Parts: sequence; structure tokens; C-alpha cells
Amino acid sequence: MKKLNKTSKRQWLPKRIAVLALAMAFAVAGAFAQNHVTGKVTAPDGEPLTGVSVNVKGGSGAAVTDIDGNYRINAAPEAKLLFSYVGCLSEEIAVHGRNVIDVVMRDSQQQLGEVVVVGYGTQKKVNLTGAVAAVGAEKLENRPTNSVTQMLQGAMPNVNISVNTGSPGAGGSLNIRGQGSINSNSPLILIDGVPGSIDQVNPNDIESISALKDASSAAIYGARAAFGVILVTTKKASEGKARVTYSGYVSWSQPTVKTDFVTSGYEHATIYDTSYKSVGSSATGYTEADYAELEARRYDTVENPERPWVTKDATGKYHYYGNFDWWNWMYKKNALSHSHNVAISGGGDKVQYYISGSYYTKEGFIRIADERYNQYTLTSKINARVSDRIRISNNTTYFDRSHSYPGENASNAAFARTMINCAPYYVPIGPDGNYTGVMANGKILGEARFADIMGGVSKGSVGLRRFKNTFSAQFDIIKGLKLNADYTFMFTMDDNWKRQGIVYVSSGFEGRTQLSSTTAHKTDYYQKSMSFNPSHVLNAYASYDVSFAQKHNLSAVAGINYEHQQTADLLGYRSDVLSESLNDLNLAVGDEFKAQGGASAYELFGFFFRVNYNFDNRYLFEVNGRYDGSSRFLSSNRYGFFPSASAAWRISEENFMRDLTFVNNLKLRASYGVLGNQLGVAMYPYSTISQKQSADYIVDNELIYYLTTPQPVSSDYTWEKVHSFDVGLDFSLLNNRLSFSGDYFNRRTTDMFADGITVPGVFGTDPPRQNAGELSTNGYELTLSWNDRIKLSRGTLSYEVRASVGDAVSKITKYSGNDSKVLTDYYEGMTLGEIWGYRIDGLFRSDEEAAAYDVDQLQVNRDINLSTGEWATLRGGDLKFIDIDGNGRIDDGSNTLADHGDLEIIGNSTPRWNYGFGASVSWLGFDVDVNFQGIGRFNMYPDKEMEKFWGSWGRVNSAFLPKGLAEQAWTESNPDAYFPRLERGSASYKDKAQMRVVNDRYLQNLAYLRLKNLSVGYTLPSQLTRKFYVERLRIYFAGENLCYWSPFHTDYIDPEQAMSSADARIYPFSRTFSAGLNITF
Repeated sequence: MKKLNKTSKRQWLPKRIAVLALAMAFAVAGAFAQNHVTGKVTAPDGEPLTGVSVNVKGGSGAAVTDIDGNYRINAAPEAKLLFSYVGCLSEEIAVHGRNVIDVVMRDSQQQLGEVVVVGYGTQKKVNLTGAVAAVGAEKLENRPTNSVTQMLQGAMPNVNISVNTGSPGAGGSLNIRGQGSINSNSPLILIDGVPGSIDQVNPNDIESISALKDASSAAIYGARAAFGVILVTTKKASEGKARVTYSGYVSWSQPTVKTDFVTSGYEHATIYDTSYKSVGSSATGYTEADYAELEARRYDTVENPERPWVTKDATGKYHYYGNFDWWNWMYKKNALSHSHNVAISGGGDKVQYYISGSYYTKEGFIRIADERYNQYTLTSKINARVSDRIRISNNTTYFDRSHSYPGENASNAAFARTMINCAPYYVPIGPDGNYTGVMANGKILGEARFADIMGGVSKGSVGLRRFKNTFSAQFDIIKGLKLNADYTFMFTMDDNWKRQGIVYVSSGFEGRTQLSSTTAHKTDYYQKSMSFNPSHVLNAYASYDVSFAQKHNLSAVAGINYEHQQTADLLGYRSDVLSESLNDLNLAVGDEFKAQGGASAYELFGFFFRVNYNFDNRYLFEVNGRYDGSSRFLSSNRYGFFPSASAAWRISEENFMRDLTFVNNLKLRASYGVLGNQLGVAMYPYSTISQKQSADYIVDNELIYYLTTPQPVSSDYTWEKVHSFDVGLDFSLLNNRLSFSGDYFNRRTTDMFADGITVPGVFGTDPPRQNAGELSTNGYELTLSWNDRIKLSRGTLSYEVRASVGDAVSKITKYSGNDSKVLTDYYEGMTLGEIWGYRIDGLFRSDEEAAAYDVDQLQVNRDINLSTGEWATLRGGDLKFIDIDGNGRIDDGSNTLADHGDLEIIGNSTPRWNYGFGASVSWLGFDVDVNFQGIGRFNMYPDKEMEKFWGSWGRVNSAFLPKGLAEQAWTESNPDAYFPRLERGSASYKDKAQMRVVNDRYLQNLAYLRLKNLSVGYTLPSQLTRKFYVERLRIYFAGENLCYWSPFHTDYIDPEQAMSSADARIYPFSRTFSAGLNITF
């Protein structure tokens, strides 16, 4: 070869660059060369279809057919077009350089080809042999909340969701198929195969959510899946030109319940003082002269300068005669929130990417101080094809949330305590500028909580940050055989701080203050707490799929799973902070300080497999198994094998069914399996310690110390075992317009963690936990849907109607820790949630009827026993208890199952008959979606602190007295009233008082039907939006928790609020209205 000299090199280089540039230009031009493809999409009957999605496979082009079924899209000559429409099979058509492509969509076999995510893979829904429910991303769209759990309420039968509080950013807890153990019933939640929290996922990133309900579908996850699995699959990186999508909304929230309380000082004082007549004292401490002043201002909704609400006597003492609206002063009528999400996706055949980021913020309801919730998420997914046989990917997510709150603790205190010892005749701030404190009855107004909030020093923040990175690889070994491996590192950090200031309030005299009597307000301090939770997850598994002899189909998965999780806690506290606005431990100089910490770790290791076989898509078989080991048990009991098997018969594929053309799918399935459970087990249950404690007395001038008695442990402590049986029926009829799925299940938990023996009280500690209990749960679930398309005016109307219901009942079949079967503890034969109480035969209609009743009610009439004068005996309006056992007195006997006196089972506190139903309609670009959700029964006896239910029969001087409640009191002219005499104040508050003891008259049914979500949207015609380089533009209006119906005897407490908290003193639940936008470029 001839060697080039320097001159030749200089001449050759520019030519080569020019040639290369020209080649690149042609390549780029070729890449961007586009065909303008037009056409018409019709149904099998020739009717044009409106709203058919048309996409370039692996590209960014997208279109939607207009009212005449026409579409227009840009696509390369070698591209493929994807046509999809509800109720029809998706069509994939190669362009081949054509400019006109008309398409006839085929009637739906969509459900038969639908793919569902299962453990370590996917399966066609029609070939499932287990109980699996799934929802797609469309069910989560246009919802004005960041909580995925709230979005799922009513979406899947027997997936029960409890929302614990309405606080900004609050999520919920999940339960599948009812109670499975007396210890814990939480399902395993996996986000892209890694354990996590479903409420720490950006809803816009979710592709699908699957609920694995029975042993067959969940067994591959072994010991963690005894009570079901929730699989969350997020959107993947996809091939094609860059696509940018934005979705966002702004919303306004308000409480779901009434907030119209008594604000008349005169009426409020009259009600509460009347309620105290029976005990011969005053609730308010007001005199006749005070009442005259209150009555003079009775109708002053705003303060009249001639009749001020606060007066001062000659001693400088303040007197309060207001009509102050505490609720609307403390809390907003509306709270603003808004959300924004941007996603970018695309890539070539070698590398694809998906990147998204979201921001959500919501104001709190507190008006008198700042409160806000902020949430950020970031997701990055990158896929790369290294070779024809090797693909790698990386999935990185970051989640950050913080809730800044005013006052004593994370904002529930602002709703739980401010109403106590408060009343509308008081105002929050006196004429001297000091916070109102000492009341006429000697108590502190609102326990000084509102003064603490307004002071601005006391505040805090609850924060959480989570980082997760998953690296995975897939190797195509030979045809049908793939090897998958992934490793995840995840780090979660709780980051909380709290500042508490000293609170001073008015002593009742001008210019004079005193320290709040509330213990928390007497010390100035700063506290910082952090929790660090690193975890490692490794999965490696192989999958193999093969078909032979045309009718035989076999697939198998086998692999290992390893998890290691750690927790480390730190807390620092010190009193006397030098600044009121700067908060840091270094600024605290007080003598009170503490530093605390803790750490724990556990490991889980398992081998798993699944084998599927089907013959001719008619006879389906599946076997799963997992061999698990957990560090929570001693080495001798650490490992367990958990198998399952299932089978299904697709009757619709039999020859004798072929003439029944209206039957598209008919399948009978059954499964049985055994799973392990370690939930509810401490990290180190096989270890126990004695702790050094100080006594409350001194001997020889020295403080006495002692060691606590260590709790005994069981040496053979091991897994709970959950035996699950399920039988189900699925069918689709009339071209898949009508679909049904039904299941009956039995879940039997053996070796349940429970008190193994009954020990005497002198034993000094609790009995040892052993595998000594058994529990049986039976239930069912049904799902029914109808979807169709009809020609309407200039377009085709598509609609769907759907409904589901589920139920479960659990009963303890073995329990050794309560030999005498005391009713206040678990016992053998007990139905979980049962409520024992007394039967009531109404209210005595007169004093004469009460006097003639010859049954002794002293045991349940403590409020009467403590009364004075004429009130110290049964009177008209008091509760008439039924003497069930006929012994002449009302009591609970020995409070055992054998001797329960007059007690009977009057209700049950577990939710029954959870249901949901809804409908979707689309036509000419318009779409409407509505969803209802509810529970058929949930019994609860109101706690004594539930002021908004009990009113003056509960705690004295509650600020928030519902209007009309006092009018429900018994009087001689109203003998059929709901509540007793108004004079029986605190009858629901004092122990063993007539309304405090559980009875069937005031037992509540918290069943409800809720309009969960309603959205109305419009997608602009693509012909219009493309002029502005927009592929799709949709605007919508939506509402969440719009209204509800319930037999609960109050409109001031949401039934779900009462389910979450016995006293309902939690952040109010929200009704939310929103306006949003979805746009794709």
C-alpha cells in the first residue's frame, strides 16, 4: 500500500469529511422523510368510528379519528401504524409507502388477548388460573389527589382501602380479602418488582396495577404474600421520536361534612348549663347577670360597639359575652392545591428513554397559621440493546415529600384539641392583645392550643425522601429461553423536626398573663429525628416458553430472590432555644436534653418457580412454589416451603360450545396453596431483655433501681401458615360486550401468632407468643361489566357500565390464650370485629313509667348515681335497658362467653360488602367518567370524645356544637326523641353511664355510598391542534368525594373519618373540585 505524504493527507482529509457530511445529510433527510397518510376507520358494519387512536409504532406520530372516522398522520414509508379502539382488536398495518390506508376494525376479542402482570412475568388474562384483578392507567387519570390508594377505592372487589386522615398528603392502607390474621393483614406491595409504598409513586407514571388475591397467583412471592400482592408497573421507555406530555390541574378542597355550628353564645351556654342541672353545678360558671348580658347580644352576629363582646369590671377582670364563629376563624372554607407532571420519552432501536418529573402542593385547612404539603418525584428509565441477545436497563426514582404544620404536632392536634373547653361566648384575643385563657369555669380556653398555633413559635415538619435505583439485564440464551437479573439499592430517610414554644395566656385580668396549664406548653425545646433505611434487593430468574405439536404450550420460571433491609433511628432533643425563629439543636442551651437511637436489620432469601401448561387453550394448569428463609426466626425454624397449584377449564373452547356463538369465553378455575406469613413478628422475637428502671421512692438517700421481668419467648416460633382455596368463574358474551368474573374463597390461617397460654396476673409479664391460634376467612367477589358502541348523530358513542362487590367474614377457630373466654380478648369461636352490648327498649316516656320499672339499672346508670335531688333516680327520657337474662338487674355477668349477663352481640366493626360501580361514555371528543364506591355495613359505637356526635351529652363546652342537636333531646312533648333529656349531661362521657356503655340504640352503622369521582373532558380535534404542533389536547373538569349517603346519625362527621378514628378527631376529609389539562407534543 502506498504511503501518504503530509501533503496528500491534507488533500485527502477535506474530501473525506465532505463525503461523510453528505452521507449524514442524506441519512438525516431519509430519517425525517415523512409520508402523509390519510384514511377512514370503520366498524365491521361499515359505520365510521370516532376516537380511534392511530399511532406510529415506535415513533411519536399520533392521531385520533374525527366524527366521520377520518384520520391524517405523518409516517415514514417503512413505518407501521397501530389502530386501537375500545371494544375492538388492535390493528397493526405496514405503510409500504402508501398515502391512503382505510381500516376496518374487528369486533372485540380484546379481553381474550389482554395481558395481565403477574409475579415475575405476564400472562394473557384469558389463560389465568388464579384470582387476579387489574386496573390500567386510565382509571388513575384526572383524579385531583396524589394518593394512589384513594384512587383505587372501589376499583377492585375485596381490595379494601382505609384512609386514615384527611391531612394533606395522607395516603391509606390496603387489605385484600378481609382479615387473615389477628396480627397483620397487609399485602405485599411491589413497585416494578421492588417492595415499596404505593403512595410514593407518581400516579402519572403508572401503567397498570394488579392485585394477586389467591395462593396460586401469589405463591411465587412466598412468605411475604400470605395476604395478597399488589403489583404496580410503571410506564416503560419506548422507541420513537421524542414525545413530550404535560398533565396538570388546579383544585379547590372543602370538608365533606357540615361545618354549621352553634355560634350564639346565649344558646350555647344555655344548652351546656342545662346539661349540668342533674349534677347541681354549672358548666359555664356564668351567673344570671352574665346570662342577661348574653341575651342582650344574642342576635349580634358581629360585634356591636354599643354591646362589646368583652367587658371589664372595676378590678380589671374581663367578662366574655360573644357570638364568635370559631370554625370559620380557625379554618378555611377552601384549600388550594395544584399538580404538574412532565414526561419525555423516545429513542431509537438501540436506546430508549422515559423521563418524568412531577410537583404537587396542597394548602392545609388551617387559616390562622401556615400549613402546606409539598411533593416532588423524578423518574428516569433507560433501556439499551447491547446486542441482539442482550438488553440492559436502568430505572432511577426519587421521591420527596414534606408537610409543614403549625402548633404542637402534625396538624391533627389542631383539629383534635382546639375544640376542648371552648365556646362561642369567648373570643380568641382580648382587648389587651393577650390570648384569652382562663374561663369563668376556671378552665383554659381551648387548652391554649389556638394560642400555641397563633404564637408562631411552635411548628414542625414531617418529611420523607426515598431514592431507588434498579439495574437489570436480560439475556436471550436460545429461542424461548431468557435469563433476567436485577439489583436494586433503595434508601429511605425520614426527616422530622419539631419546635415547641412556651405558651402564655390571659389570666382573665387586663394586662396579666399566666403559663398555659397544658403540659406540652411549659417547656421550650427543639427536637430532631431521623430514620435511615437502606435496602438491597436482588432477583435472578430464567424463563422458558415453548409450544409443540400445535396444541401443547409450556412455560416455566425459576429463580432466586434476596432482600436485606436495615433501619437506624436517631433523635436529638434539647430545651431552651435561644431564638424564636431559628431552629437548630446548636441554638438550644437548656439542661433538658436527650439523644436516642436504635437499629435493626433482617434478611429474606428464597428460591421460587412457576410452571404453566395448557392444552389447546382449553385445559390450563399451573404449579407454583417458593422455599423461603427469614432471619426473624431461629435457624431451626427459619425455612419453609410454600406450594400452590391451580387449574382452569375453558369450556368455551370445547367443540360442543361452537354453535353457541354468543359465548366468547367461559372458564371455570380453581386453586389451592399454602403461604407463609411473618408480618406482625418482631425483628428478633427469639430474644428478650431485662431493662433497668428507677423506682418512685428513695431508700437511704438513694434512688432505687430494679430490672424488669423479661417476657418469655417460645423456642419453636415459626411461620404462620395460610391455606387458601379459591374457585372462580369467568365469562364473556355477545362479542365481549358482557363480562363477568366471580370467586368464592376460603383462607385458613394455622400456627397463628397468639398468646399460647393463660398466665396469672402475678406472673409479672405477658404470656409468650406462640404458634397457637387458627383463623378461618370465607368470602366472595363479583365483577360485572357491559360495553358497547352505538351510532349517534354524526358519530359513534362508546360506553361502559361496570359494578363489583366483595365480602369476607373471619372467625377464630383456635385460641389458647384465653381459657375463660373473657369477652374483651380474643377467644375460640369469636367472629372478628364482633361488638357486645346491651339492648335498649327506647326511652322511658314518662317519670311514672321509669319509676314503675322494676329492673335494677345501677350498673349502667353512673350518671344518674352521681346526680343530686330529683335527678338521682330514673326519669322520663332515660334509657330503658332490657333485662335479657331475667335476673332483675342489668349487668355483664362475669363478662365471659359462658356468663355475659345482659350483653349480646349487637354488631360488628369489620367492613362488609365493599362495592363500587360506575360508567364511562365518549362521543365526538367528549368523555364522561363517573365512579361510586361504598361499604354495606360497618358498626361503631361512638367514643366518649366524639363531641360532634354527642354534643352536650359528651365533653363539656365543646366549641363545635352541631346545630339542631339539642332539639333531638327528650322532652314531655317529644317523647320519641333520639337522645335522653338535655339535663343528663356527660351521660356518654362518664364511665358506666347510660350512654357510655355500649348499647344498640346508639350503635352506629357507618355504611356509605360515595360519589367518588366524576370527570368531564373534551379532546380538541387533531386537525385543529396539529396546526399548533400539538398531537393531542384535552381539557377536563373533575370532582373527588363529591357527596355521600349514610345512615350514620350525624352530618358533621364523615363515616370514613369515624372508621379511621374512634373519636373522629382527625383532619377532615376533603371534597375536591379541579380543572385540568393533558397535552402531548
